[in-house]
Amino acid sequence: MLRQTFRLLGPTLFACALLATPACTEDVSSTDTANESNLSMGNKPWDAAADREWSSFIGAIGEARAAGRCTTLNQCINDKTVNTYKADGDPDLNLFADCSKLPMELRAYFAMKTGRPFRYVSEVVGDAPASFNPDAGAAPDYRYTKGNHPIAWNTAKTASTLGSLMTRITSLYHSGFYRMAPDVEDIDTYPIDIRPGTVRPGTIYYDPNGHVLLVYRVEADGTVRFIDSHPDNSLTNTLFDSRLGMGSAATGGGFKNLRPITSGGAGYTPNAQLADYGTTQYGHGSGYYEWVRSQLSGGQAVKPDVKFGQMVDQLCVDAKSRVAAVDAGVHLSSGAIGDMPPNIYGADGDWEAFSTPGRDVKLRASFRNIAQYVTTSVAAVKSKDPSVAWDGTSQTLVARYKSVWSQSLASCGFDYTGSGGASVSLTLADVEKRIYDLSFDPYACVEMRWGAYPGTPSEQAACNAKDADHMQRFANERTMRNVIDRPAAGTDTPIGFGPATPQDIDVSALLSRMQ
Repeated sequence: MLRQTFRLLGPTLFACALLATPACTEDVSSTDTANESNLSMGNKPWDAAADREWSSFIGAIGEARAAGRCTTLNQCINDKTVNTYKADGDPDLNLFADCSKLPMELRAYFAMKTGRPFRYVSEVVGDAPASFNPDAGAAPDYRYTKGNHPIAWNTAKTASTLGSLMTRITSLYHSGFYRMAPDVEDIDTYPIDIRPGTVRPGTIYYDPNGHVLLVYRVEADGTVRFIDSHPDNSLTNTLFDSRLGMGSAATGGGFKNLRPITSGGAGYTPNAQLADYGTTQYGHGSGYYEWVRSQLSGGQAVKPDVKFGQMVDQLCVDAKSRVAAVDAGVHLSSGAIGDMPPNIYGADGDWEAFSTPGRDVKLRASFRNIAQYVTTSVAAVKSKDPSVAWDGTSQTLVARYKSVWSQSLASCGFDYTGSGGASVSLTLADVEKRIYDLSFDPYACVEMRWGAYPGTPSEQAACNAKDADHMQRFANERTMRNVIDRPAAGTDTPIGFGPATPQDIDVSALLSRMQ
């Protein structure tokens, strides 16, 4: 039976139509075709030396972001102390890079700066879902279709400047470009066998729910740290854990490396010639995350208080990084309330750029994961499980958890700017109390975004969007704020979506009950 596919019309308009970013203002018209002034293809090989250089490049960006030296791709790539490839005469680049575009934009930059050929997929198609109506005039959403495969490719030669090459990638690339089965070889990435050295700075993780991350550090105990890029053009750091979707071989989920390009940029290295190609990461079920950590560490056990500390530190990072994401959309609350998209997690326009449903789901999942880890690890110590690297008693472990948690609740603080311009200080303790009241809606006032409703009258008084429509929408979104596990890709999320009763994820209350 022939696979029915539908071509995505006008892919170069995709990102620029959704986001009016500075990067999208650069001319990528037909005048920017191959000519004597266009970019040239280097001839250095994509070999082990290239892998090491690539890892060093990405690692430096990730570490700089973790240290707070840069918070956007623009800042990182234009800072010579972070990006050692930036020459004195290089003009600053003005880039847009959400999660799917970040790896390929950085790969393009690296290739041009190190004299290597650069080739990339420029269009993909997939199987139309049963509900798709080809007569409606729109293509399927290839971010979530089955059977994705490439049908067009480009090289660096199609751009006249490094900036225009980046803009082309921005306008073409979306997460569906990673949604490929392992046996598809004429593409930019490939799945890897998970063992020490295969996952490294520059490795990609594809979550088939529509998210893409870039590894910047792998620690001796198997902890994997990512650069995470968002539609508001910010960069953050995050950990590999069960908040990420696993994916299957069919959807191409999991860890991938960028496929070496053959000499002259004519094609890609096939799977059979890739030493780290493999599909062993599939089929592990809910044990996948611990299996990956164990594979990367050579079976090394992690002390429970160390893992607890990592989880709490990441929670603080995620809470603080939400400030910039909310601030980016504050202008929307002073205008007319916009429509809610059919899927709040996979939208376009202002909603995609300024809403935070994905971030907020991860925050709630972090609280839940910490609570679950406390329960299971303490139970394991009580039962004298030999796999748990803890020499003390369950009481000493609980005491350690309580100490770390209480210190973090107080010390993890941040400020946001209220609707009236005043600075409002919050701590992680406030976030815990308000976790199901944090609004993801970009048209809500900043006080609603930070959960001042319903319990903090003095804070909510400054809200500039308290009309009946905004208040009703906030009330209608209650069940949607109760969602912890992001729904499957492409799922509609209408008003009323989500559980009526929120799950108990109160870590403070859990620890207070434990002895």
